[in-house]
Amino acid sequence: WTGLYSVAMARDVKNPEFWNKFMQRPEVQAAMRSKLQYESAAEAAQRSQLDRLERKQRRYELMQELMQCATNVKHLISPMFRYKITQQ
Repeated sequence: WTGLYSVAMARDVKNPEFWNKFMQRPEVQAAMRSKLQYESAAEAAQRSQLDRLERKQRRYELMQELMQCATNVKHLISPMFRYKITQQ
């Protein structure tokens, strides 16, 4: 009788004992760690997106300044924007 009661109690999701035992399982702990890794990856992706937007804004500002320059300066400078290293 007690064995059956403890099995029923262990499956009751409203019981804190169920959650304590559940959180001690190795696969659950691994899943919790992977979620934290996912969150840090999401933060890194958001930072990289912000960096891209900032670089894009700087390129537009530079392009606006370049448009106000003389034509011979534009012809000298504009081919450099084809290279990715100059866009960073």
